[in-house]
Amino acid sequence: MPTKGTSTTGSRSNLLVVRAKQVEDPFSDLQNMLTFSAQSQSHGCKAMLTETSCAQEQQDCCPTRCKDQAEFDERNRSSNHHSGTEENISTFSFKFQHFKTPSQMVILGFMAWAFELIKSSLKTLYEPVWGWDDSKKMAQLQAASSRFIVATEHSADNQRPAAFINYRLESYDSSPACYLYEVMVDPVYQRLGLGTHMMCLVEDMAWGLGMDRCVLTEFKANKAAAAFYYKLGYRVDPTNPSSQTCGYVILSKNRPGSKSVKTK
Repeated sequence: MPTKGTSTTGSRSNLLVVRAKQVEDPFSDLQNMLTFSAQSQSHGCKAMLTETSCAQEQQDCCPTRCKDQAEFDERNRSSNHHSGTEENISTFSFKFQHFKTPSQMVILGFMAWAFELIKSSLKTLYEPVWGWDDSKKMAQLQAASSRFIVATEHSADNQRPAAFINYRLESYDSSPACYLYEVMVDPVYQRLGLGTHMMCLVEDMAWGLGMDRCVLTEFKANKAAAAFYYKLGYRVDPTNPSSQTCGYVILSKNRPGSKSVKTK
């Protein structure tokens, strides 16, 4: 996902500054809260939340998650029935980490992976709209205000990064917002429900911190991404440029129960 407009694993003591006040980050230790497993098959896939150490948080999480999971299972039930032999099934287990911009070498290794995933996936979309600059993109990822939710495939012989969301908590259009700078899933792990699950995680976090909305910028040429966000309830934000020739669109989703920001 493009940057907006023109433009460590933490502990529970880590504080995020929002509108000149400090609030405790409730999801600073996500990897201990839950895991997410997915099965992919030649003609279908299935994904589900498999365990949690905090049943209440699971119950109070994104209200659409259970509904989406039921629809996802139902959609794949028939395709799984005709999917062929057991040899065609691959099972993945994911764990999640939430951290601030790092200094540790292990997370610097993640930064290199994240940068290459963005570049290989989005450079051709960036170039006609804003142009592409390696140093500017890396600076965005390493900014002091950057936060990350990272999904890692967790198995006996593999703990490789699979997906991540890069976000910031900031004032946007005079209201507190969670701005999603990057939402990236490695092609190997796409179409497993992982991206939807991670969007639920970041939204739950944002609503818990009192953010009025989640905001993101997407290229108009990226039709698949637009359809994905629309399904999750994102609509054109009032701050979106009116020019028809603009190559990007600003989308947002209001916090349930909040004084809604009118979307188009």
